[in-house]
Amino acid sequence: MFRVLMVALMVLSSISLFANQYNITLRTGMLSPDSDLEPGIIGGISLGYYLTPSIEVQLSMDYYRQSNVTHRKHIQTDTPYERLDILSDVESTFIPLSLNLQYNMALTERFIPVFGGGLGVGFLRESVEATDPAFERDYASIDSYQGFNSLVWTGFKYRLNPNLNLLSKVLYRYSELTGSYDLEPFGFVENRQDMSGIGFNLGIEYRF
Repeated sequence: MFRVLMVALMVLSSISLFANQYNITLRTGMLSPDSDLEPGIIGGISLGYYLTPSIEVQLSMDYYRQSNVTHRKHIQTDTPYERLDILSDVESTFIPLSLNLQYNMALTERFIPVFGGGLGVGFLRESVEATDPAFERDYASIDSYQGFNSLVWTGFKYRLNPNLNLLSKVLYRYSELTGSYDLEPFGFVENRQDMSGIGFNLGIEYRF
Protein backbone atom coordinates (compact mmCIF):
# COMPACT_ATOMS: atom_id res chain seq x y z
CA MET A 1 0.00 0.00 0.00
CA PHE A 2 2.82 2.39 0.88
CA ARG A 3 4.50 1.72 -2.47
CA VAL A 4 1.26 2.43 -4.33
CA LEU A 5 0.92 5.77 -2.54
CA MET A 6 4.52 6.67 -3.36
CA VAL A 7 4.01 5.88 -7.06
CA ALA A 8 0.79 7.90 -7.11
CA LEU A 9 2.57 10.89 -5.53
CA MET A 10 5.38 10.67 -8.07
CA VAL A 11 2.89 10.59 -10.96
CA LEU A 12 0.96 13.56 -9.58
CA SER A 13 4.21 15.47 -9.06
CA SER A 14 5.24 14.81 -12.67
CA ILE A 15 1.87 15.95 -13.97
CA SER A 16 1.97 19.17 -11.91
CA LEU A 17 5.59 19.80 -12.94
CA PHE A 18 4.83 19.61 -16.65
CA ALA A 19 1.28 21.04 -16.61
CA ASN A 20 0.61 24.32 -18.42
CA GLN A 21 4.01 24.41 -20.09
CA TYR A 22 2.56 25.62 -23.40
CA ASN A 23 0.79 28.89 -24.06
CA ILE A 24 -0.81 30.92 -26.80
CA THR A 25 -0.95 34.73 -26.62
CA LEU A 26 -3.11 37.09 -28.67
CA ARG A 27 -1.99 40.73 -28.78
CA THR A 28 -3.01 44.09 -30.16
CA GLY A 29 -1.39 47.50 -29.82
CA MET A 30 0.35 50.37 -31.57
CA LEU A 31 3.54 50.65 -33.64
CA SER A 32 5.10 54.06 -34.30
CA PRO A 33 7.80 53.64 -36.97
CA ASP A 34 10.79 55.98 -36.99
CA SER A 35 10.30 56.35 -40.76
CA ASP A 36 7.76 58.55 -42.58
CA LEU A 37 4.93 56.10 -41.90
CA GLU A 38 2.19 57.09 -39.50
CA PRO A 39 1.60 55.18 -36.24
CA GLY A 40 -0.75 52.27 -36.78
CA ILE A 41 -2.40 49.32 -35.09
CA ILE A 42 -0.37 46.11 -34.93
CA GLY A 43 -1.75 42.74 -33.88
CA GLY A 44 -0.06 39.43 -33.32
CA ILE A 45 0.00 35.90 -32.02
CA SER A 46 2.68 34.00 -30.10
CA LEU A 47 3.12 30.32 -29.31
CA GLY A 48 5.21 29.75 -26.20
CA TYR A 49 6.85 27.02 -24.14
CA TYR A 50 8.04 27.35 -20.54
CA LEU A 51 11.54 25.90 -20.16
CA THR A 52 11.28 26.71 -16.44
CA PRO A 53 8.60 28.55 -14.43
CA SER A 54 10.53 31.76 -15.18
CA ILE A 55 12.02 31.29 -18.67
CA GLU A 56 9.84 31.11 -21.76
CA VAL A 57 10.61 30.70 -25.46
CA GLN A 58 8.16 32.03 -28.06
CA LEU A 59 7.52 31.90 -31.78
CA SER A 60 5.83 35.17 -32.71
CA MET A 61 4.14 36.73 -35.74
CA ASP A 62 2.70 40.26 -36.03
CA TYR A 63 0.63 42.13 -38.62
CA TYR A 64 0.66 45.89 -39.32
CA ARG A 65 -1.27 47.69 -42.07
CA GLN A 66 -1.39 51.43 -42.63
CA SER A 67 -2.16 53.94 -45.40
CA ASN A 68 -0.17 57.16 -45.81
CA VAL A 69 0.53 59.95 -48.27
CA THR A 70 4.31 60.28 -48.35
CA HIS A 71 7.33 60.27 -50.68
CA ARG A 72 8.55 57.07 -52.32
CA LYS A 73 11.33 56.39 -54.81
CA HIS A 74 10.09 55.90 -58.37
CA ILE A 75 12.37 54.76 -61.19
CA GLN A 76 12.05 55.85 -64.80
CA THR A 77 12.09 52.52 -66.63
CA ASP A 78 13.51 53.82 -69.92
CA THR A 79 16.23 55.83 -68.13
CA PRO A 80 17.33 53.45 -65.34
CA TYR A 81 19.72 55.89 -63.73
CA GLU A 82 17.02 58.37 -62.76
CA ARG A 83 15.27 57.92 -59.41
CA LEU A 84 12.90 60.50 -57.99
CA ASP A 85 11.16 60.88 -54.63
CA ILE A 86 7.57 61.40 -55.68
CA LEU A 87 4.61 62.14 -53.42
CA SER A 88 2.56 58.92 -53.41
CA ASP A 89 -0.34 57.13 -51.81
CA VAL A 90 1.29 54.25 -49.92
CA GLU A 91 -0.50 51.30 -48.34
CA SER A 92 1.99 49.36 -46.19
CA THR A 93 1.63 45.80 -44.90
CA PHE A 94 4.38 44.70 -42.48
CA ILE A 95 4.69 41.12 -41.18
CA PRO A 96 7.56 40.44 -38.74
CA LEU A 97 8.42 36.92 -37.52
CA SER A 98 10.69 36.30 -34.52
CA LEU A 99 11.99 33.72 -32.07
CA ASN A 100 11.84 35.22 -28.58
CA LEU A 101 13.10 34.59 -25.08
CA GLN A 102 11.21 36.03 -22.11
CA TYR A 103 12.00 36.12 -18.39
CA ASN A 104 8.98 36.14 -16.04
CA MET A 105 9.84 37.52 -12.60
CA ALA A 106 6.97 36.68 -10.25
CA LEU A 107 6.90 39.29 -7.47
CA THR A 108 3.59 38.05 -6.10
CA GLU A 109 1.18 35.28 -6.98
CA ARG A 110 -0.57 37.51 -9.51
CA PHE A 111 1.82 40.32 -10.52
CA ILE A 112 4.63 39.16 -12.84
CA PRO A 113 7.05 41.66 -14.48
CA VAL A 114 8.48 40.40 -17.79
CA PHE A 115 11.64 41.19 -19.78
CA GLY A 116 12.39 39.81 -23.21
CA GLY A 117 13.77 40.08 -26.70
CA GLY A 118 13.77 38.32 -30.04
CA LEU A 119 15.42 37.93 -33.44
CA GLY A 120 13.90 37.12 -36.80
CA VAL A 121 12.92 38.42 -40.22
CA GLY A 122 10.50 41.03 -41.47
CA PHE A 123 8.50 41.34 -44.69
CA LEU A 124 7.07 44.63 -45.99
CA ARG A 125 4.75 45.03 -48.97
CA GLU A 126 3.82 48.50 -50.18
CA SER A 127 1.12 49.34 -52.69
CA VAL A 128 2.34 52.65 -54.16
CA GLU A 129 0.47 55.02 -56.43
CA ALA A 130 2.01 58.35 -57.46
CA THR A 131 -0.34 61.25 -56.78
CA ASP A 132 1.01 63.15 -59.82
CA PRO A 133 -0.60 61.62 -62.95
CA ALA A 134 2.52 62.46 -65.01
CA PHE A 135 4.44 59.70 -63.25
CA GLU A 136 1.87 56.90 -63.26
CA ARG A 137 2.90 55.24 -66.52
CA ASP A 138 6.52 56.24 -66.98
CA TYR A 139 7.79 55.28 -63.53
CA ALA A 140 7.82 52.08 -61.47
CA SER A 141 8.18 51.70 -57.71
CA ILE A 142 10.12 49.37 -55.42
CA ASP A 143 7.37 47.90 -53.25
CA SER A 144 8.60 44.62 -51.67
CA TYR A 145 11.11 44.55 -48.84
CA GLN A 146 12.57 41.94 -46.51
CA GLY A 147 15.33 41.85 -43.92
CA PHE A 148 16.43 41.66 -40.30
CA ASN A 149 13.93 42.09 -37.47
CA SER A 150 14.66 42.31 -33.74
CA LEU A 151 12.87 43.59 -30.67
CA VAL A 152 13.23 44.09 -26.92
CA TRP A 153 10.48 44.73 -24.37
CA THR A 154 9.47 45.04 -20.77
CA GLY A 155 6.07 44.89 -19.15
CA PHE A 156 4.03 42.74 -16.81
CA LYS A 157 1.53 39.92 -16.63
CA TYR A 158 -1.44 39.81 -14.30
CA ARG A 159 -2.55 36.27 -13.45
CA LEU A 160 -6.32 35.82 -13.48
CA ASN A 161 -6.12 32.07 -12.79
CA PRO A 162 -3.61 29.26 -13.44
CA ASN A 163 -4.53 29.24 -17.14
CA LEU A 164 -5.17 32.91 -18.00
CA ASN A 165 -2.86 35.93 -17.81
CA LEU A 166 -3.39 39.51 -18.94
CA LEU A 167 -0.33 41.06 -20.63
CA SER A 168 0.89 44.63 -21.07
CA LYS A 169 4.29 45.60 -22.48
CA VAL A 170 6.28 48.42 -24.07
CA LEU A 171 8.72 47.44 -26.82
CA TYR A 172 11.27 48.74 -29.28
CA ARG A 173 11.55 47.06 -32.68
CA TYR A 174 14.58 47.36 -34.96
CA SER A 175 13.78 46.33 -38.52
CA GLU A 176 15.71 47.59 -41.55
CA LEU A 177 14.46 46.06 -44.78
CA THR A 178 15.82 45.99 -48.33
CA GLY A 179 13.95 45.90 -51.61
CA SER A 180 15.12 45.72 -55.21
CA TYR A 181 13.69 46.47 -58.64
CA ASP A 182 14.76 44.58 -61.75
CA LEU A 183 15.83 47.00 -64.51
CA GLU A 184 16.67 44.26 -67.00
CA PRO A 185 19.08 44.36 -68.77
CA PHE A 186 20.63 47.03 -66.53
CA GLY A 187 20.58 44.98 -63.29
CA PHE A 188 18.86 45.72 -59.99
CA VAL A 189 18.28 48.95 -58.09
CA GLU A 190 18.11 48.57 -54.30
CA ASN A 191 16.23 50.62 -51.76
CA ARG A 192 15.91 50.47 -47.98
CA GLN A 193 12.89 50.94 -45.74
CA ASP A 194 13.05 51.32 -41.97
CA MET A 195 10.25 49.83 -39.84
CA SER A 196 12.06 50.42 -36.53
CA GLY A 197 10.08 52.11 -33.80
CA ILE A 198 8.55 52.06 -30.35
CA GLY A 199 5.24 50.38 -29.62
CA PHE A 200 3.05 48.86 -26.94
CA ASN A 201 0.95 45.71 -26.70
CA LEU A 202 -2.03 44.53 -24.69
CA GLY A 203 -2.86 40.85 -24.77
CA ILE A 204 -4.18 37.73 -23.15
CA GLU A 205 -2.23 34.51 -22.60
CA TYR A 206 -3.78 31.07 -22.29
CA ARG A 207 -1.63 28.30 -20.75
CA PHE A 208 -2.27 24.63 -21.42
